[in-house]
Amino acid sequence: MQNLQRIGTVDMVEGLYRLKMLPSKPPKEYNSSSITAFVSASVSALSCNKVPIDLWHFRLGNPSFERLLLLKQSYPFLTTDKEFVCDTCHHSKQKKLSFPGNDSHSSCVFALIHVDIWGHCNVTSLNGYKYFLTIVDDHSRFFWIFLMHSKAETQIHLKNFVVIVDKLFDTKVKMIRSDNDLEFIMRQFYDETGIVHQTSCVETPQQNGIIESINICLMLLDPCYFNLIFPLFLVLCSSSLCCSR
Repeated sequence: MQNLQRIGTVDMVEGLYRLKMLPSKPPKEYNSSSITAFVSASVSALSCNKVPIDLWHFRLGNPSFERLLLLKQSYPFLTTDKEFVCDTCHHSKQKKLSFPGNDSHSSCVFALIHVDIWGHCNVTSLNGYKYFLTIVDDHSRFFWIFLMHSKAETQIHLKNFVVIVDKLFDTKVKMIRSDNDLEFIMRQFYDETGIVHQTSCVETPQQNGIIESINICLMLLDPCYFNLIFPLFLVLCSSSLCCSR
C-alpha cells in the first residue's frame, strides 16, 4: 500500500463489489499476449465457488447462529458455521456475566424490605402521578406500590410505611435495602428507629434484583390487562396497593 502500486481490479457483481487480486509478480513488458495471460491468471486465481462463512452473517445484520438456522430452513442456500466467531458481535453485544441466582428469604416478615423508585412516566395520570415507590418484603415477597407526584414524597411514604407495619402487624422493620438514590438517605430517621440501611454498589442494580424484577414485571404486563387496569390504578385515591407476587 505504500508503493502506490495497483493490487487488483474491482467489479460489481449482483450489487456487491468483488476484488480481483493481481499476481504478485506482474509482467514487466505489456503486450497483447502478456496482458491476456495476466488477466487469465488473475481470474483463475479467484475462481472459487465457496462462499465465505461470514458473508450471510454480515449481510443479514449479524444475527445469531440460531437465527441463521431458522432462516436456512426457508432459504437452503444460506451457509452457517457454528464454530465461526464474529469479533463485531463480541464488541457490540457483550454484556456482564449473569449474577448467581439467590432464592434466600429473611427469617420473618419485615425483617428486610427492598425499596425502589420507578419513573418518571412520560404520560401523567389524571391525578398528576409520574412516579411510584415500590416496597417488597423479603420474607413473603408481598409488595406495596405508592403513587407519587415527585420523588420528594419518597421519604414521607417510607416513614408512613414503617409506622403502618408497627401499628397493624405489631412488628418492626429491621433493615431497608435500596440503591444509592438520595431520597433514601435518612440518617436521623434510621438512628431513631434502629433500622439498618443497606445500599447496593454504584451502577449495580443486580444487587437489588428482587425489586428490580418486580418493576420489570409491572412494565411487562399483558397489554390487554395493562390497558384495562393501569388507568384505574393511576386514578386511585388511595396511595397504596398490596398484592402478592
